[in-house]
Amino acid sequence: MSSEAQQGEGTGGRSGAAWAIEHVPFVRGLSAGRRVRGVDVRDEMLAPPFDAVRLRRFERVGGAGPDAPLVVFFTDASAVAARGRRSGDWLAGSLARRLPLAVTTVQLPASVLDDREAAFEALLRAIAVQRAAGGEGAAGAEGTAGGPGAAGAAPKVALLGVGTGGALAARTAMRARDAGEPVIQRQALISPDFALIAGPPATEDALRTSLVARLGELPATLVQQYGDRATSRSDPSQNLVELLRESGVAVRAIAYPPQRLDWTEYPRAVRSSSRALDDLVAFLERGIVADGFDVVPAWNLH
Repeated sequence: MSSEAQQGEGTGGRSGAAWAIEHVPFVRGLSAGRRVRGVDVRDEMLAPPFDAVRLRRFERVGGAGPDAPLVVFFTDASAVAARGRRSGDWLAGSLARRLPLAVTTVQLPASVLDDREAAFEALLRAIAVQRAAGGEGAAGAEGTAGGPGAAGAAPKVALLGVGTGGALAARTAMRARDAGEPVIQRQALISPDFALIAGPPATEDALRTSLVARLGELPATLVQQYGDRATSRSDPSQNLVELLRESGVAVRAIAYPPQRLDWTEYPRAVRSSSRALDDLVAFLERGIVADGFDVVPAWNLH
């Protein structure tokens, strides 16, 4: 069951739908998002020892342009278990269709022991592929001597994660910040698993101090949640959005009606999925697509 479903407080009807989707393959198929037309999809596996990790790259047919931004999308572990290589397809395809950017989904099966290291390697690989695609686009348009495959400029990068993938996205953003590269412009966390971001607590005061320090200097963040999902299940007094703001991170938090289902995988069964997608598209468009300038910090969060 997804992180979102585990935390949900849905009504009886929605609970029944969640149970049917989890246990009845036919209902799961009817509720899942459809493959988005007009989008090219390319698969590859990471190099050993992470060769069980699949990367799926989504881009408009004809390409998104040589300087297209990149969204690296970490899917929820339970979605990978339930839907395999199709996990994240609808959301990734929808973003690639609506915005001039590429989306790379990172699908980590439970068999991957060091998921944090695998996530960072996936980020580096996705950026390398996007840079190569930028080099090909520039060469094709201008006939440069570099030829196809020449590396282009580093793309603008945003991280996106759902459930356990939301925790991985946040952890990966911390790793990139500490390493100094790659630079992450934005991150969007959808019902992130707070416990995985926080890690094992020592004392309550030590945990809060540690979290505030660790979350500092992260990119502007969108948190999408159903009901009050930003709190820790182990300690409801801990709130991710408040901790991010206390750390000086620009945050936009959007709460939707309580829902047991994962809208990113089963949008046909979640009424608010269209609104949630529109909110996510707007956040990414203003953050990494539109050519703006941050005279006012995080002016493009809204």
